[in-house]
Amino acid sequence: MRCVQELAYGTKLPEELTRRGLASIVPYELLTLWDLMRRFTPEFFMTLATLCGAASALDALRHVETGEQTPQRFTLSTWWTGPDAIRATAREFDQNGLSRSAAFMNELALDWVRSGDKHVMMRRLGELQTVVLMELKDVAILILPRDLVPYYDEPLRDWNLPEAATQQEIVQEIKEASTALALGRPTASVFHSMRIAERGLRLLARHLRVKLGAGRHIEHEDWGTVLKAINKKLDALRAGMRSPQRSMALQMYSDLADQCSYFNGLWRTEVSHARRMYNTPAAVNALTRVRDFMQRLTQVGTRK
Repeated sequence: MRCVQELAYGTKLPEELTRRGLASIVPYELLTLWDLMRRFTPEFFMTLATLCGAASALDALRHVETGEQTPQRFTLSTWWTGPDAIRATAREFDQNGLSRSAAFMNELALDWVRSGDKHVMMRRLGELQTVVLMELKDVAILILPRDLVPYYDEPLRDWNLPEAATQQEIVQEIKEASTALALGRPTASVFHSMRIAERGLRLLARHLRVKLGAGRHIEHEDWGTVLKAINKKLDALRAGMRSPQRSMALQMYSDLADQCSYFNGLWRTEVSHARRMYNTPAAVNALTRVRDFMQRLTQVGTRK
């Protein structure tokens, strides 16, 4: 997607970025058809098309064997001129990430030197076709709904995390929730969204200096216990002396605690106990609500 945008804006891309073939594709990379096509030279496409067309390839070999003239187009009769030409094609295949096919071509070049029997070479060509097709099938292009691509491509976009929430665990949960949403796994996305919310709940408890008793730690208690302790602390704070500023802060803390109760009742309990599945709109809603909750934590501040 980014490559297409750069071209649309008239940016000239470096040559090394446009001729990398399959070797540059990484797992879960998003590719448009244009992205894929830009990775190869036109000559490579022509060679590949010929090698993957059994009828065309065998026909070309028959022309080579009988000495007949072939149409003026790229066929194996223009490629099958000797071991040097085969090795040159092998190098291009190797540079484009088709290393197994390249290795097989180098074997063909040796066979040419050793025997030169075109009947043998015709049989080997059929084997080469199988190798190329099998190697091409090792690469898959993942097509995502356009509106979900940002969740995959930029999972942290629009997340302004509080300082204490920049810990790697929360960042990883955000990436998991966003990626699951983009990949069509909304229930998994809701599950990870609730894990983000639970970490936010514990950050809020630490900020309020919630105590659970001797030997008990916030990180080891369940959601309900921590939420109950937070509400108990808020009740105690409400009973004390309050300035307008303190009242405003208490109201914000109370709103955050209410959001935690909302998460627990609407999503967390349901997804944790396998009571229901979620669709994409529900997962987007859950992730958005949790993101807003985490951003509100930024306003009150949190302590590590």
